[in-house]
Amino acid sequence: TILPLVRVPSNCQRSVDLLVSDPDGDDSRCRYAAFPECNICTPPSVLTLSSSCSLSFRPTNSSVEGPYAVQMVVEDFTGQNITLTNGNNTQEVKPQNDAISQIPVQFVFKVDPAAPSCTAGEYLPRFLPPTPEHGAQFFIDVDQAVEISVRAEATQAE
Repeated sequence: TILPLVRVPSNCQRSVDLLVSDPDGDDSRCRYAAFPECNICTPPSVLTLSSSCSLSFRPTNSSVEGPYAVQMVVEDFTGQNITLTNGNNTQEVKPQNDAISQIPVQFVFKVDPAAPSCTAGEYLPRFLPPTPEHGAQFFIDVDQAVEISVRAEATQAE
């Protein structure tokens, strides 16, 4: 899961590590979507996506400011050949290098005007306790309410 809008100032280098996990411990990998998974499939020129699901943005000039549609796919690989039985009892062997599941992920990456400082806690937010650590996992039963508190500060924010 990711926020529907991720923002970064045009002068600040940022990495966004997407939170992906597999309950079976299978290998999860990310890639940009390709036709027919998307309609306009051009990856954003301002981003680099690693197979380990990390998006990287490097500082650039103001000419790239604006929104970019990010269309990607998270895939699940078992690391071994597996045999799947379909609903009509036919079997299919999936090689270890074929994804057994694919989940589309879409969001907007917005490059904002330059910030006076790229230091977290000045113009950009810095997360404070009780905010959970990045990558923290919570195991919640179905139909059980959950509340997660998040606190941040930016001392020079306008």
